[in-house]
Amino acid sequence: MTIRKLHRLTGPGVGYCVVAGSFVPAGAGAIVTKYGTGFSVARIGVGRYRVTLDQPFADFVSLVVGAQFASANNDGHQVTPGDISIVNRTFEIQHLSSTDVSATDIAASDIATSGTANKVHFIAVIALSDVPGAGV
Repeated sequence: MTIRKLHRLTGPGVGYCVVAGSFVPAGAGAIVTKYGTGFSVARIGVGRYRVTLDQPFADFVSLVVGAQFASANNDGHQVTPGDISIVNRTFEIQHLSSTDVSATDIAASDIATSGTANKVHFIAVIALSDVPGAGV
């Protein structure tokens, strides 16, 4: 993939890129739909999803995750500590239950009934190089 398909930013001497996307989980099944470019996503366990970025990069600058639910929900999400890899270009998102803060699957939503899908969103800002002036 060429960088032209992603959102480029520049900072003081370092080139940055924003990869933003979302996906619709299906309970214990595979991801139903993915929105965005520059990444792939897979369910890797109960309430756990691995996002793999297409573009090689030097470092994560920022990772933000969140969700949209078809009905009121107090569940949370986190980037799983220790499961971030620059070499493999991956990070993991864990969906946490609001009752006991344990990993739990996100149910497939009935869009025909609610009009809204359950989605997980993320924004990753990555540094394309750690060498000043490179990647800009």
